[in-house]
Amino acid sequence: MFHFLAKLESESVLRISGEDKNKYLHGQITVNTENWINNTARLAAHCDFKGKMWSSFYLSDYHDEFLVTGHDTSNEASLRELKKYGVFSKVTIEKAEDLSIFGAAGDDAESILKEMFDNLPEQHLNTITSDYGLLIRLDYPQVDTNKAVYKCILNLAGQRILEDKGSKLIGNETLYNYAEVLACVGNIQQATVGEYVPQMFNLQLLRAIDFDKGCYMGQEVVARTKFLGKNKRALFLLKSSDVISDLTVGALLEKQIGENWRRGGQIIRIATNEENSLALAVLPNDTHYGDMLRLKDSEYTFTVLAHPYPFTQ
Repeated sequence: MFHFLAKLESESVLRISGEDKNKYLHGQITVNTENWINNTARLAAHCDFKGKMWSSFYLSDYHDEFLVTGHDTSNEASLRELKKYGVFSKVTIEKAEDLSIFGAAGDDAESILKEMFDNLPEQHLNTITSDYGLLIRLDYPQVDTNKAVYKCILNLAGQRILEDKGSKLIGNETLYNYAEVLACVGNIQQATVGEYVPQMFNLQLLRAIDFDKGCYMGQEVVARTKFLGKNKRALFLLKSSDVISDLTVGALLEKQIGENWRRGGQIIRIATNEENSLALAVLPNDTHYGDMLRLKDSEYTFTVLAHPYPFTQ
């Protein structure tokens, strides 16, 4: 269904190294890093003391360091906060300027990746490393039941290999973004930094929160949201039959109540192709599949689609 091998220009990588890296990250993010299993990746979030996310990202281990891969604007927010508290630990935190991120899917892309990594990861969120970088497998059945999507974090040598195969690069970042939106996987971007707790992005459903790991930034709010049932919003996948060229992250949606339109939620991630527009939006968690919403101050409408993974509160 999807065929691409494209540089993800909107993403960046943070590198966390040093003898205290596991302990330090454990006290900062939503997943357990003290008992980290090598050659895996996890979705995770980094929150402020109020439990609102600075960033959501894929965390992976690469040689003797952790890599945080996410949207560049939210990575900048996390980098600032991680460095602020990192001075008290034996840890180095920096933006990995030598690493670039590529998205890949399809037979042609896989053949190139096999040349670079010898083998491909066999299960969702498994990773493989080589002299060229790190490869993360992402299984999104709604994208293609038989093929995986890959996130490739390549060093300079790996980037040169792809440059040599430049004529074989396929598609663009839009295709990768469309695949992740279709999978209902959100990310924090500039317009949404500090706005949402992790459960509003369904991160508890994507194994991106370890509720038994102990204290970390924002943990009290995240735990209270779960155990006291305080979360009233969730992430939903929307589709418009229109190609909305000026659709933006942060745009507001309205829901019709009687003859009036009232605020319904906010768009947090978008994707378009030549036929339609997709969006991920944070909406009241009692929203129903098939509900219709309108983009504020426009005539564009969206229909709520079913989640591609089991949806529970």
